[in-house]
Amino acid sequence: MKNENSFFVRYSYTVMKLFLNQFAIGLFGAVITLALSKIGGNDESLSDTVMVIASILSTIFYLFLTYTTIWPVGGKDRISSDVGKLKAMPLRGVLISLIANIPSFVIATVYAIGNFVSPGGMAQSVMRVATLFLNGMYYGLLAGAPVGSVPGARLLNYWWMYFVIILPAIIVTGVGYYLGTRNFHLTKMLEHQYPESDRDVKNKKD
Repeated sequence: MKNENSFFVRYSYTVMKLFLNQFAIGLFGAVITLALSKIGGNDESLSDTVMVIASILSTIFYLFLTYTTIWPVGGKDRISSDVGKLKAMPLRGVLISLIANIPSFVIATVYAIGNFVSPGGMAQSVMRVATLFLNGMYYGLLAGAPVGSVPGARLLNYWWMYFVIILPAIIVTGVGYYLGTRNFHLTKMLEHQYPESDRDVKNKKD
């Protein structure tokens, strides 16, 4: 019989949900960003600006969805911890996010290795496409935001950026889980509404 408090048994669904959310929003963000980039036409500056704005909005939506996914997990763990069924671990959300982002770490690592072994080679090209699918919400920032005064320089060409784009999800997941364990809501909109018990309904009638 599986231990229900085993990490992988207890959080496998959450890990998978976080990954699927990332994939869905990443693909959606990439499609929207690339579609809106056509608005600028031959005006490269306008196209880049539109891409960056679309990317920022997609990223905000993704991080919001990540927060609302992990907060209830922290709340449930708080209850289990209070009754002694689960050891309290404030940074558990960070660990959950690290596991959910393993594919992103693989992409970033392969891209980094390719950067030092064969710059601009096949490995980097493939990883850019993979990033477009998995982390497409950041694509507008990577491809549209200029870097300094160097003409044509984009964040997409810097290997360390493929690691940096993983951090927001890890931070939000960690914070969201912790706030869930403290039963603290950032906004009332995120507060879970529990169904009334039979006793509550009866008291209202009385």
